Amino acid sequence: MTAAAWVCDSCDTNNLPGADRCRTCRQSPGSATGEVRTVPEAVTPRRRQTRLAPGTPPSETTSRARIALTPPSPPPVKPTTPPPPAETVPPRRSIRTPVAVAVTVGIAGFIGWATLGEQSPEPAPSAPAKAENACPDTAATWLPANGSGAVLVAAYTTEKHEIVVCRTVSGQHYYDGRKKGQPATPETHISLEASRTPDGFIAHNKGYRYEIRGTELTVTHKNEEKSRETLHRTGP
Repeated sequence: MTAAAWVCDSCDTNNLPGADRCRTCRQSPGSATGEVRTVPEAVTPRRRQTRLAPGTPPSETTSRARIALTPPSPPPVKPTTPPPPAETVPPRRSIRTPVAVAVTVGIAGFIGWATLGEQSPEPAPSAPAKAENACPDTAATWLPANGSGAVLVAAYTTEKHEIVVCRTVSGQHYYDGRKKGQPATPETHISLEASRTPDGFIAHNKGYRYEIRGTELTVTHKNEEKSRETLHRTGP
C-alpha cells in the first residue's frame, strides 16, 4: 500500500508521501500529538449546470451562451482639409538713383559721426556710507578721552535701569548702567570694560558679573544670581 501524504502536527506543513521528516520543522509524523494526520483529498468543485426554461431546446441555450459581444466600431475619421497655400507676393525691385544713394550715404555718415562724438555717461557717485551712531554723552563722559570717536553699539531699558554699550576707537567695548530717573553716582551708575559674546556682552566688577544675553540682563555675585531683568532694545 502506498503511503499517503501527511500533515505535520507541529507546524501544519503538508509533506509528500514517504517523507519521514517534516520539510519545514524537521519533526517526524505525530511527534507533537502522537497522531499522524493525512492530507485531506482535494474536492473537485461541482460544475454548475444551467437551468433551462421549460420548453427551451438545449441547442438554443448553447447558441445564446456562445454569442460574443462585439464592441462598436469607432466612428470614421473625418479627413482634414489642408489649409490653402499662402499667396506669394513677388518682391519689389528697388530702383536706386544717384540722388537717393547720395542721400543715404550722407545720413549714414552723419549718424556715425554723431555716435563717435557721444560720450558714455559717467556712473553716479555712490552715496557715502551712513556713519555709525555716536556714543551718548551720558555714557561717553566716563570713557577714555571723554569718549572721543566712540560709537553706540547697543542700548537697552529694563524696568529699573538704562543700559548702554559703546565701542571706543581702539575697539574696546564698555558697559554703562544707570538707574532710571537718577543722577550718576557711585550708587546709581557704573561704567565697566565689557567683552562681546555670541549672545551679547559680559562685564565684571569686584566679583559681580553683568551679562547681556539675548533679551535678558543677569547679575551674579560669586556664581550666585542676584537679579534677572528683561531687556528692551532701544538702539541703534
